[in-house]
Amino acid sequence: MNRKKLLNIGDKLLTALIVLFFIITILFKVRYIETGSMKPTLQVGSIVYVNPFSYSEKRKPGIGDIAMYQSSTGMEYIHRIVDITEDGNYIFKGDNNSTTDFSPVPLTNIEGKVVIKVNIVAPVIRAIKNLQDI
Repeated sequence: MNRKKLLNIGDKLLTALIVLFFIITILFKVRYIETGSMKPTLQVGSIVYVNPFSYSEKRKPGIGDIAMYQSSTGMEYIHRIVDITEDGNYIFKGDNNSTTDFSPVPLTNIEGKVVIKVNIVAPVIRAIKNLQDI
């Protein structure tokens, strides 16, 4: 294969990767893990992709799901569902926390299910943050 064909293939591959990145970014909520509340499952600095279309009245979250929800104060949390109340609300808890979260969460406050987690970038992000602190 000559050099021109290789460059052409490289350009097409790069374009496809960029398009894929933007599609994923549009379809999913991308979040950065800032605390250790979900260790060892999610490390500080991990990136997660949250599917906002995972749950509905027909497809409800289950115990064991890692999901993102909005608290009554407007804060977003990414924790594991550990129980479901009799009235259908959800109890969340961080894997590394000793107690459950504040109060039961209604389905309407659950913003989606974590479907992709990228822990490999965590050390890189931590190193960059450490450099910024110097």
